[in-house]
Amino acid sequence: MIIGNNEQEPLTCLENPDMNSTGAISVLSQTIPPQWLPSAINNYQLNSCSSNRNARNRCCDVVSLSIIDKFFDCNVQRIYNNLYMKYQQSHKLYWYHLDCNPGICPELSIEEGAGVCAHVDEIPFVFGTVSSYNSMNFHNCTWDSQTRSFSNKIISHWISMARNGEPLQSWPQYSPTAKKYFQITPYHDFSPEPWYRDCSLFDQLEDEQIRIMFPITK
Repeated sequence: MIIGNNEQEPLTCLENPDMNSTGAISVLSQTIPPQWLPSAINNYQLNSCSSNRNARNRCCDVVSLSIIDKFFDCNVQRIYNNLYMKYQQSHKLYWYHLDCNPGICPELSIEEGAGVCAHVDEIPFVFGTVSSYNSMNFHNCTWDSQTRSFSNKIISHWISMARNGEPLQSWPQYSPTAKKYFQITPYHDFSPEPWYRDCSLFDQLEDEQIRIMFPITK
């Protein structure tokens, strides 16, 4: 099994680069039940995030991280931990984060999303086609050699997965005792990266939602 997500699945900073703390809390409130919102605000320190585009605690970045935690990474960890507990290593589990630069062909400006690897932007690189999911037009341009090499390396892993049930050896299996995702990026060599995020808040939220959906009757 292979699960992953793009680095910029939510386009929070592209759509609202100057988001302040109030805006950040408003966005988070759309994904978190009201009774859990204060805990989430405290967990991500949204009351003290900054609208400064150069700040380390930039509000739109913090909100993006919380959304990826809730909808992607914490779910992957929960699913994989349960599968590992049940099947141990008989089920091969692989996890990735994918970064890409969709602004090469067609060329995009920063405002149009150059360098922002959003949802579905990985598709051309996975299939090796100079194309755009959001356009039916033929693109009269070509990738540079670095982008073509990046696409070919992704395809090699996917071909190995289809043929052998596992990607190439540089991509390690998931283990709950040493959580790592495989960083797929055009900017440096692909590499396993440790993952240290705390999912306790979203694990509790998930447990509560399951109890509500599937109440235990005596």
